[in-house]
Amino acid sequence: MADQGVARSAVKPLRAAADVTPMRSSIGSRTNRASSDAGFTLLELVAVMAIFGVLTAIAVGALYTWRDAQAEKGTVRELLSSLRNVQGRAVSESTTFCVDFGGATSTSFTVYRTPGAGTGALSTSFACSSGTAVLGPVKTEPKTSLTGINFDQRNGLTTTFILFYPRGAASPGSINIGRQGSAKTYSVTIDGLTGRVSSPDGH
Repeated sequence: MADQGVARSAVKPLRAAADVTPMRSSIGSRTNRASSDAGFTLLELVAVMAIFGVLTAIAVGALYTWRDAQAEKGTVRELLSSLRNVQGRAVSESTTFCVDFGGATSTSFTVYRTPGAGTGALSTSFACSSGTAVLGPVKTEPKTSLTGINFDQRNGLTTTFILFYPRGAASPGSINIGRQGSAKTYSVTIDGLTGRVSSPDGH
């Protein structure tokens, strides 16, 4: 009986030692997994930053394009509003008004009150600046310009200014509005008989 007790006591430490080994192995595997999931590698961070940079560049470019397009439309609206206002003033004040663009291509215009330009022969040397400036120079929005400015006058000449008459008529012609870096253009036309200011683009 004594020999059996000794044998049993000798087995217990062996079992204890055997039970410790799997525990240590399990702890080690958890530690390895934790260290592998601890964060991103440098290569992953670089890839994410590169993708973010590309997306940001695309978004900023689109924003600038949209902003410039809105500025171009703003120039069209400003021009239409100003010319319609001048046409109305010419009728209500019974006075001729002249809108001078200063050239076939321009980034501004000035409105003059020119009472003596409504009747009689129009001199070939006539200039809007002979009257009194009442508005301007009104500048276009950044990166936009006015081109193809041509108006027919009653003396047979083609000029870069418009005359709005008290009877409602005007110098017939048109203006194009464009912006840098874009092929898109808008146009504003003036009807000679009625003085109507319009844009085929629906503004």
